[in-house]
Amino acid sequence: MTPEEALRIFTALGAAPAELDPESLHRAWIRAARVLHPDQGGHHDQAALLNAAYTVLREDMRTHQSAYAARRKLATIKDPKRHGISVWAWAGAQDGIPPSDHIARFDLTDRRFVQRTLWELSGHSQEEWTIWPFDGRSFMEPLTAYASALAFEEMVRAAQHFARHGFRRPRAVLATGPRDRFEARLIGIDGKPLARPELLPMIGNPASDRHLSQLLRARLANARA
Repeated sequence: MTPEEALRIFTALGAAPAELDPESLHRAWIRAARVLHPDQGGHHDQAALLNAAYTVLREDMRTHQSAYAARRKLATIKDPKRHGISVWAWAGAQDGIPPSDHIARFDLTDRRFVQRTLWELSGHSQEEWTIWPFDGRSFMEPLTAYASALAFEEMVRAAQHFARHGFRRPRAVLATGPRDRFEARLIGIDGKPLARPELLPMIGNPASDRHLSQLLRARLANARA
């Protein structure tokens, strides 16, 4: 069971955590376990599935705990500013509208946290890259960050969290960079980064390119076959 599958199971069993952190996960597990326990009228198989999903998610969070702790420490460091706002926050900013650099949650559900993380991983790059999550039918809300190809793996992992909307989760993740006018890069499928990005023809904006969507559906079907 992958962490992505475990989170889907966790949510389906009524245990969606308020945030993706160990404390919220534990509280959500306790609440659901009380309802699903056989002594409370629940079903043994569902309780066992909940416990298995909890174990996978807990271990995944422990694995990445040191990375999260290091990123939280970065929050105490003063970032370089542009017009009084952290430089990394200006990626994708609309003309005349100052962006916000406030990070509410230091995990991958917070889009500004993702922007800052990708900027750090890319050595404070000033290139704008856009992440395009695709749920198997259509594109979800994209995210633009200062990044580089060095951060592709983190882009795929991050998309599974910041792009999630209810039961909608990314099945494929594309990335487009400053020089990608006619091609998009497929960098992940079902939460797993590709060892080598696949170039797909693109016309204009991926979200409005029907042919690109058809190519992605076919690619996902082949991945499941």
